[in-house]
Amino acid sequence: MAACGGDSSSSSDNLSLDPLTYTGSDAEATVSTDNYNDIAQKVHAVTLAMVAGNSLQSIGFGGPGGPMIPGPRMLSKAVSNVQASVLAEASSLSKTAAASAPAGVLVTSSNGRSYTSSNTAEGECGGSASFETTFTIKSTASEDDDEASPVDSVGEDSGEDISVTFKDYCAYLDDDVTEIMLNGNMTMNYAYSSQFDYVNDTRSVDGTETGSATLRVTLGDDQVVVKSAMKGRNHADYSYDEELDDDVYNPDTFVEDSARVLQISGNGLSGKHTYTESCDVDPEDPTDTTCTESEVINVGGTNYKLEGYASPYGGVYLTVYLPTFGSVIVRSGSSSPALCDNYAGFESGSLSVNNGEISITYSGCDAEPVVSYSGNSDLMLQ
Repeated sequence: MAACGGDSSSSSDNLSLDPLTYTGSDAEATVSTDNYNDIAQKVHAVTLAMVAGNSLQSIGFGGPGGPMIPGPRMLSKAVSNVQASVLAEASSLSKTAAASAPAGVLVTSSNGRSYTSSNTAEGECGGSASFETTFTIKSTASEDDDEASPVDSVGEDSGEDISVTFKDYCAYLDDDVTEIMLNGNMTMNYAYSSQFDYVNDTRSVDGTETGSATLRVTLGDDQVVVKSAMKGRNHADYSYDEELDDDVYNPDTFVEDSARVLQISGNGLSGKHTYTESCDVDPEDPTDTTCTESEVINVGGTNYKLEGYASPYGGVYLTVYLPTFGSVIVRSGSSSPALCDNYAGFESGSLSVNNGEISITYSGCDAEPVVSYSGNSDLMLQ
């Protein structure tokens, strides 16, 4: 089963969140008879890595419930029942915490309260997933001598820790026949704090989230190891602006950063895909933010910068930056490329590079792709 190509350091349980870096050309690539087949080969490798990797798991992460984002990906489907159980458990703990909160608002401080529960979810076709959830909360308030406004500020700190262990956990995919089996673990941590100052009409929120997963995935005769990790931090101080009739951010203290990494290895093939995003307050609109992102994939030991997406569910809509040649636009051809069962290539479909300047056609898992350029048609160089 092929996935993202490149980094093979899957033996360590600690997956670095340091983003991959792209250091090649950012200019538009110039295609010629001397380089079109080489460009096609690299486009094919990057697109295959993206589509194969995204069939298992998206680079994205899905909020409470862990690093497996909801959606059509195989791992998402496999762990969906477990995620539902985890979310239900977390919701129950949150309601328990709310029900046991000290009565009244005039509380100068509240000792932190912690609630923990453990449970097990049985697999549809065998095995189990055991999980433990801990929810903590602490509330604070300060009093004011002014009887008309007895409280001048309130705050709350809360956190959630979730761990899941899969032991031969088996689930069915769409056809209710194909089995996927998981072994490994996922951990998630969320922390959130808020402070409301009623006197100065200001608010402050701060949040962090981290998550990681190491899963050995068995699908038929194929087995891969999927590792993912993520971290995020956001902080905002804001106040109400009467003229704008909206909340405005303090640009000096605003933070919104996230980093994600996905690494897939198996059957001698491996790879790594990183995504980072950072946001700042929009200098022209203090009620809004502007964000920059970076997405890089390593294929065959080379880092490629990406813009767009490629998956077996939404087709191919990419700009790929090739270090030697520069950027090319890659789209699905007349039909989107369809993965071979062993993930080693595409069995059908086509790719269009630079609006048809180069075309890559697939006609069988055992057949070499055909590359066409300026009237020439050749087998893809391997």
